[in-house]
Amino acid sequence: MKKVLFAIVVLVSLSFVFTSCEKEEEYTAPAMTTATITGVVEAELDFTNAVSEFAPVGTKLYARVNAADLVENPIAGYPYEDIIFTTTVGASGVYSFTVSAGVPVANYTIYGDDFSYNALVTAAPTYMQLYYSLGGTVVSATRGQKILVDLSY
Repeated sequence: MKKVLFAIVVLVSLSFVFTSCEKEEEYTAPAMTTATITGVVEAELDFTNAVSEFAPVGTKLYARVNAADLVENPIAGYPYEDIIFTTTVGASGVYSFTVSAGVPVANYTIYGDDFSYNALVTAAPTYMQLYYSLGGTVVSATRGQKILVDLSY
């Protein structure tokens, strides 16, 4: 009788142990996906014609976003830092950024390095050293989006 009673107590105890244990749920952060921002960069380098030319190859461009735009539930008052993505202007003035895209929208400011260029100003030919600056252009990006933004110095 004692063995049966002991066996019942052990079985009841084990049933409490196994039914009261919960599997620990693992937290997985939402996947950070990307967006692509591409375009052509132009500058007026030849004043003897009516069209703009492509910006010089190798000109650096930057896309700046505040990290709070990449967080689903940003903490109010937390000093999120800016994240800067870099690319260069390629042949035919083409540039491309692959940037992080948050939830729901991340606002990027695209800007570029200033440069100087010996621009053609008359057909004689007359050249003049000119300085070019690109103001910031704001672009909103969501996950998986492909955005076309042409820029002009």
